[in-house]
Amino acid sequence: MRFPSSTPAWRRYLHFWNRDVRGDVDEELRFHLEERVEELMAKGHGREAAERIALDEFGDVSEVRADLHAIGTRIARRVDRAEWLRSLASDFRYGVRSLGRAPTMASAIVLTLALGVGVNAAMFSLLDVLYLRPPAGVAHPEGVHRVWVERTFESGRQFWPGFDYPTYRAIRDALGNSAATAVYTLPRARPIAAPGGSSEAIVSNASAEFFAVLGARPARGRAFTVVDDKLGEPASVAIISDAYWHRALDAEPDVLGRSITIGKERYTIVGIMPRNFTGVELDATDVWLPFAAAYPATEGAWWDDRNHNGFQLLTRPREGFATAAIDA
Repeated sequence: MRFPSSTPAWRRYLHFWNRDVRGDVDEELRFHLEERVEELMAKGHGREAAERIALDEFGDVSEVRADLHAIGTRIARRVDRAEWLRSLASDFRYGVRSLGRAPTMASAIVLTLALGVGVNAAMFSLLDVLYLRPPAGVAHPEGVHRVWVERTFESGRQFWPGFDYPTYRAIRDALGNSAATAVYTLPRARPIAAPGGSSEAIVSNASAEFFAVLGARPARGRAFTVVDDKLGEPASVAIISDAYWHRALDAEPDVLGRSITIGKERYTIVGIMPRNFTGVELDATDVWLPFAAAYPATEGAWWDDRNHNGFQLLTRPREGFATAAIDA
């Protein structure tokens, strides 16, 4: 019979590698139509007449074939899934029995896998913090940029994030109104005396624009002002993290206005940052002081000295402006 099919007869030998639902449906339909044609021819009909009658009795072959193909595909998927699960269970049982015969080897394999998973998890956690996850508490972090300087040596290109204040000032002036800029020092541990007792805290100096550039506002109190951060005349004020407030100051509700001593200087607490904000470095900052207090007054006009460096720069382009490289 001239029943349409795009599948060759030898396709049945390929079932060892993959199912051919469409070919199976075509063969089954062909078989039933041929059987009916043979019956009609046995009753005296010619072949062409028998084929015509068989097709008329069968109905729309294309529609039936599509329905059977859809049904066959669903069944094949269920069968393949069941076979896969049986194979997986069999492999698991075999593996358990094999490891049970050699407990020392089994212990070594389990330990190796555990170490491998642990190391990979630890590395991913570190990379997640360093490169993927933005600092918590920063508003629209995709708009904040850290400034790096590119230097070329015989060994190749190197990038350095540390600047002196004159360079920061030059970058800030070059950007002008196109971007907001801030400067801060890397967090470092310093001895601190608070009403709850003496301890050690992670301290960073930040310019008056620091929190505004990051889009972070104190949950209590206020941020630094330009007056607080006046070079040569820094105000003795401090902003603390929520974690430090709870850890060292027992979350006292009247902590604003109280004093803490860092080194030989006393600072008045004027703000508490939100719970999720700890700065932009891996080391969580406990206390922020004005940037103008980065060095003591005995250092003189350190902000004009290029030997006082290592300051970190942040920028946030203002709306309508794009970032660009600057030759500082």
